[in-house]
Amino acid sequence: MPNPGYTYAGAGGAGLQVTFKAIVPKSWSLKHVIPEMIAELDTIAFQTLMKFRETTATWTEVVLFSFARRVYPGAQTASIKITTDNLIFGLVNGGVEAHSIEPRVPFRWGSHGPSALATREGYSDKTSPGFLNSIQGGHWGATIYKPGVWHPGYPGRNFVERIAEWSERQMYLKLPQAIERGVDKGMMQ
Repeated sequence: MPNPGYTYAGAGGAGLQVTFKAIVPKSWSLKHVIPEMIAELDTIAFQTLMKFRETTATWTEVVLFSFARRVYPGAQTASIKITTDNLIFGLVNGGVEAHSIEPRVPFRWGSHGPSALATREGYSDKTSPGFLNSIQGGHWGATIYKPGVWHPGYPGRNFVERIAEWSERQMYLKLPQAIERGVDKGMMQ
């Protein structure tokens, strides 16, 4: 059966790669089984891609995900790979430690120029640990200027791991059905 896993490439890259290899009894051929498995894999891959897009649906940041499917008929293996190199997605997925944020140049009292940080009075999260969907949220209130701010950090949302778990469940449920359909088609001929 499939053995999905995920890869996480630093703060700016995250993705999911799933690979499966067919084990074929000698009493039937792969002529009808492989196309059924690939069709089901494509469906699961598309649904997995949609799960990734749902996580960022309300973000101001546009997060692009790339998708690739490769089939190796001689090796009876296929894989799907969904990745992004978006830094914000990587940070939200992995979490951030508490840290201070300072302006790029030293603060000067009485200045509202580049030496002060412009921030808003409040913020509500668009995502939560343990949930894939994003909701409306973000900054609210008046703009205020500060010499620096303390960012409290936040736990990683672990989107990649949760989507990998979801995708794995789909494969365990649906790929055996695809194999059965392929075997049935082969038996009819």
